[in-house]
Amino acid sequence: MQAARTVRDLTLPDGRGACWVGLEATAMRAVRRYLVGERGLDREQVYTRGYWKLGVADHRTIVPAHRPVLPEPVADLVRRAQ
Repeated sequence: MQAARTVRDLTLPDGRGACWVGLEATAMRAVRRYLVGERGLDREQVYTRGYWKLGVADHRTIVPAHRPVLPEPVADLVRRAQ
């Protein structure tokens, strides 16, 4: 998956932060799996949305049971995007 390879190549800043990921559903899962599983981010730090699924008409976005606590500047961007 190109998206997962691209994220693997990123240099993330030090400290606790948050990630927002919105892309094709299968690619999104690969990116989330990498950020949480390999990079060690907490689930609460990773806000993900699979907005579409390749080859599937009318794919519905599934809202996760947990909602990350986002820093205010990021939370503001998320509110404006919804």
